[in-house]
Amino acid sequence: MVGFLLVGVINTGIDFLFFNFFIEVFGLPVIVSNVLSVSIAMAFSFTMNRRLVFKSKGPGIFIQTIKFVAVTAVGIYVIQNVILFVLLSDSPIALPELNDYFDINVRANIAKIIATGATMVWNFVFYKFVVFKEEVNADQIAKEKS
Repeated sequence: MVGFLLVGVINTGIDFLFFNFFIEVFGLPVIVSNVLSVSIAMAFSFTMNRRLVFKSKGPGIFIQTIKFVAVTAVGIYVIQNVILFVLLSDSPIALPELNDYFDINVRANIAKIIATGATMVWNFVFYKFVVFKEEVNADQIAKEKS
């Protein structure tokens, strides 16, 4: 769990760095900046989670990659963007009280922190139990019993 959190912190740093870079330097909209920044961070995340966190060394990297992209895509392209949209909109659960105190970039970062937290929980559960779950076959069970 500590390794996942460490990789997550570094990954989040990469994500936020590019998120703000795309907003500040290129003037891109928040959702576009988020899609680009999380896509960059995703490549780092897969490598570090596969090798360091879940220590997956077996064959099947292609299947793991597909599962990883699918799980991560739901987290970053759906969950994060829905949370960003809702928190930055005029919805009743948005952050309207922050409008008087912070500009859109600060509000976007506050919303992204909340969205990132939700996505980290989603990712850990699905990485552990779906993506990097070690497959146990009949030969391995027989070896362990003998």
